[in-house]
Amino acid sequence: MTITLVKERVKTRTRDTVAVSSDLFSGGNEMRLLLGGLCLSTCLAMTTVMVEPVIADALLIEAPEANDIVKPVHGESMDQVREKYGDPQQIMPAVGDPPITRWVYPEYTVYFEYNLVIYSVSD
Repeated sequence: MTITLVKERVKTRTRDTVAVSSDLFSGGNEMRLLLGGLCLSTCLAMTTVMVEPVIADALLIEAPEANDIVKPVHGESMDQVREKYGDPQQIMPAVGDPPITRWVYPEYTVYFEYNLVIYSVSD
């Protein structure tokens, strides 16, 4: 009975392969059962060894709590904001080009580009 173990390189992994000489097939049923069992166990062993576990991390981020503050929305004009929300506590001068103006209210700040709201941010 001749059974040799051969190492071969497959995609950067080493795989063990069993090479069996053809004279094993000439034996009786016992030899065939032995050979079939050997091949099956080798295949199962190789499959188990080559399976790699998959590990992943989960990142959980809590959403900020929604507050009930009603703020100006994108696209409202300075006049509309002043009518709905009143005069701001502080008006910061325009900066940059296009000019960005900031109005500070007690619970939020409103940013304008030219005379339209671009953002309202809670403080």
